[in-house]
Amino acid sequence: MFRPFDLIFLQSRFSLWWGGLRRKQAMVHGHAVTYWEGGCGETVLLIHGLNGSTLADFRRLSVALARSHHVISLDLPGFGLSTHVPIQQSVSNQAGFVRDFMEVLCLERAHVIGNSMGGWVALQLARRHPGMVHRLVLTAPAGIRFEHPPLEVFTPEDEEGLRRLLRHICYDPPRLPGWFLRDWLRVVQTRRGAVKEMLASMLTEEDLLDAHLSSMRLPTLILCGDSDRLIPPDTSRRMAVMMPGARLKMIERCGHLLLHEHHSMVLRHVEDFLKE
Repeated sequence: MFRPFDLIFLQSRFSLWWGGLRRKQAMVHGHAVTYWEGGCGETVLLIHGLNGSTLADFRRLSVALARSHHVISLDLPGFGLSTHVPIQQSVSNQAGFVRDFMEVLCLERAHVIGNSMGGWVALQLARRHPGMVHRLVLTAPAGIRFEHPPLEVFTPEDEEGLRRLLRHICYDPPRLPGWFLRDWLRVVQTRRGAVKEMLASMLTEEDLLDAHLSSMRLPTLILCGDSDRLIPPDTSRRMAVMMPGARLKMIERCGHLLLHEHHSMVLRHVEDFLKE
C-alpha cells in the first residue's frame, strides 16, 4: 500500500544528509534519544513543537543554519524518532531532559531555538539554567496564558479533524485528498498518547511562565505569524512586553507554520539575530 508520508520522511532525511546533518543517538537516562548534528561554529540547539520532530519542524532551517553554525536538532522523548523514550510528559520534564541531553553531549552553552511548544520548553530551560542558553529564538511560542482553540484541534481523530487542524495552523490551508489525509492520520496516531499526556499537563498551568518572564533578561527573538489561529499573535506580543531582553518580529500573511510558510524571512531574522 502506498504511504505518502514514508516518501516524505525519506526525502526529508535525504535533505538533512545532503545538507551535512547526520542522524545520531545519545544515551540519556539509559535510553537512546535521536538527534541530528552538522556544521561548524557556535552551537545552535533546535527544539520542535507538539506532535513535531526534526523532520517535520526543522528540515529546512537546520540545513540552512548548518552552513555557519554547529547545529543540533533533538527529537524529544515521545516524538519523532524518539517515540520509544519514556518520560512523563510535561514542559518541565522535557526541559530537564534537554538539560541532561546537553550535559551528555558536553554542551556547556548554546543558542536555543524553540518552535511552538518547543519555545515553551526552551523558555523553561533558560529560566532554570540561564548559563546554558546564550541567545533564545522563539517561533510561534506557547508558555503564557492564552485563549486556546478546542483541545480536539490538537488531537485529530479523523479526516475532518485534520482539515480542522489545517485551518488553525495554515494561513491558506491546502486542499488535501482523502488518501493523503488517511496516511497523515496514521502518522499522527503513533504519538497521540504523548500529545494527550502533554496537553493534560499543560492544562494544569503548573508550567506557565507569566510570573517569571520579567526576570529573564537574555537576548530573545520572538517570531510570530500575524494570522496564527492556533496560538494567537497577542500571545507573542504580551510575551515580548514581559521579557526585558526580547524583541518581536511579526510576519504578515502567515499562520502558525511560519517555519514553512515564510522560511526565507524567518532564516534572515534568525541569522541576523545570531550574528549580533
